[in-house]
Amino acid sequence: MALARPIEGLKRLDDAVRQVQATGEGWSESNLHRVRGELLIAAGELAAAESSFREAIAVACRQSAKFWELRAATGLARL
Repeated sequence: MALARPIEGLKRLDDAVRQVQATGEGWSESNLHRVRGELLIAAGELAAAESSFREAIAVACRQSAKFWELRAATGLARL
């Protein structure tokens, strides 16, 4: 599980972000920021995690993606 090894998870997430940027398939962008927030919590980087959750919410709002907005907001609230 990636949360058990957050640094490895963050590296893999960076690969996913590059894929999204290369293909222009932005539908998953909000969720990628949310997952980054979860991994950053596991790594003990709480300020960076908050920033990732807030970015996830902003992206979801721009995309009118209520499901992803709610998931990110829930992660932020748990933080």
